Amino acid sequence: MSTQFITFNSSLESKEIYLLLKPLENMGFEIISKENIREIKKIYFREYTKKFFIELKNDEFGGDISLEEEEIKTFKKFLKIIITISKNKSIEDLTIMLTLIAEINKTENLEVVLNENNIEEIAKLMLFYPCYNHKKSNLIIYLKN
Repeated sequence: MSTQFITFNSSLESKEIYLLLKPLENMGFEIISKENIREIKKIYFREYTKKFFIELKNDEFGGDISLEEEEIKTFKKFLKIIITISKNKSIEDLTIMLTLIAEINKTENLEVVLNENNIEEIAKLMLFYPCYNHKKSNLIIYLKN
């Protein structure tokens, strides 16, 4: 089970950002603002963090390889929502971060680029990335529209 974060720059106000994230909430995610994210997580991801840093908490999201087909559908739905959010003209430099464990000098970051043409590939990577490096890798997904 991973923890999901998104980070981006925007001139929008927090209320407007929350409305953009509503489809993720409808998918079962609890939206946790930067102020309420544990300090250790903020420290680990500080080099990636932009103006808005949001934790997407959902203990049922992903990670069950035995349900591969269903999990990939869920990941694809998640990625399509993220792409839609990133297309808002007021959203810039959106990045997704998935982590099982985030320890400085103990985990590594696997960085990939997402666009509308590789959703299936990234969805599969989201399912299997915990297998890399004995569960000591984080997946950083940059969006390119």
